[in-house]
This record gives sequence, structure tokens and C-alpha cells, in this order.
Amino acid sequence: MELRKFRQRGPFEWALPATGRMRVPGVIFASRELMEAMDEKVAEQVANVANLPGIVAAAYAMPDAHSGYGFPIGGVAAFDADEGGVVSAGGVGFDISCGVRTLHTGLKLAEVEAHKKRLADVLYARIPAGVGSTGALRLSGPETDAMLKGGAGRAMSRNEALRRWHGSKVVDELAARGILIRSPSVRGVAEEAPLAYKDVDAVVDAADRAGLAIKVLRLAPLVCIKG
Repeated sequence: MELRKFRQRGPFEWALPATGRMRVPGVIFASRELMEAMDEKVAEQVANVANLPGIVAAAYAMPDAHSGYGFPIGGVAAFDADEGGVVSAGGVGFDISCGVRTLHTGLKLAEVEAHKKRLADVLYARIPAGVGSTGALRLSGPETDAMLKGGAGRAMSRNEALRRWHGSKVVDELAARGILIRSPSVRGVAEEAPLAYKDVDAVVDAADRAGLAIKVLRLAPLVCIKG
């Protein structure tokens, strides 16, 4: 990443001055080596976060920062509800309750050693990972709605946000609230539409109830290993 746009405040603190629509400065905590290794998108996304209403003090990024969907991964920001601040899906995480974890198989190293390459290939082929990948379990729209009803609560208003996008109102409404749209996709905009905003209780409740998927998906790697 190009460092000329930053002001170095110390050996591990780099400030991005507030310019344009930024309400506060950006701050990245990292060594020079880590800063130079970061992609340029990190600075752009830190600046985008600094545009959001209600943001307090600065838009921060930690030493592990790399580009995400909206916020940089490793991004941190606080928002004042009395100043129009919100809980943003782009900040909390689109993959909240994704279920990344360690699973204990009961196998010994010697039992796996001779098969580790084949096992890695099978896991890669059978376990969906990354944007656009799909798994063996697929639900239709109504099936997904039925699974989530009563659990995702206000988070399900995302569907309404998608419908309103097609009426071309979502972007104008956000602009009127001072939120500058940077998302390249309809889904990304829908996550930030007014009706998609959630309070903290709703986010925690959705994450807890989404645990059903984790219980099912954790079986997939075990099937690969035992099979």
C-alpha cells in the first residue's frame, strides 16, 4: 500500500486525514512492513467507513487488515445511536456465526499421515468455501424463509430491501441520510438499506438461531474423514 497518503504518528500508528465526505480520520495500527504489504483497498474501505453517520473518533483498522465486502477485515468503528449511528451488517460481518472451528476426530497422527494429501483433496472438493461456492444442501427461497422465520426477525427485512432496490429508491434514501453507496452489488446495497438495519439484540438472536446450520454443516468434514 502507498504510504504517502498517511501521517505516521508512531512506529505502529498511521493516520489517514479526513478528506471529502469523511466525517472522521482513519487510523491503521501496523508496522511499516505490514502497511506496505496491505492492498490499497484497505485504505479505501477505511475511508468509506469514516463516511458513515454517527461514527465516533475515527475509523480504525488492526494489523491484520485486508479488504472485505464493505468494512476492511480487521476494521473497528464505534457509532453513536444519538447521532444516527447504526449496527451495520458490513461491520458486524456478513458471515456472522459462520461456524469456523476445530473438530476433534479422535484419530491419531499416524492414522492420518499416510492419507493426508487425499484427505485434503476430498475436503477441498466437498466443503464449500469462498464467494460463489455452493454445497450439497440447497434451499429454495420459501424453504429458506421457513427455516429462518421467527429466528432472524428483523434481519429478514433484507428481502424487502431487495424489492425496494428494484423500485430504485434504496440508494436515494441512503444518500439522503448521508450514506454514500460504494457497494458494487445489489446484495451489498440491500444489506445496508434502511430496513435492513438491526439492533444489537436482533443480531445476537439471529446468530444464536443460525446455529442450526452449524450443527448440520459440521457433519460434512467428518463424513469426508470417516468415508
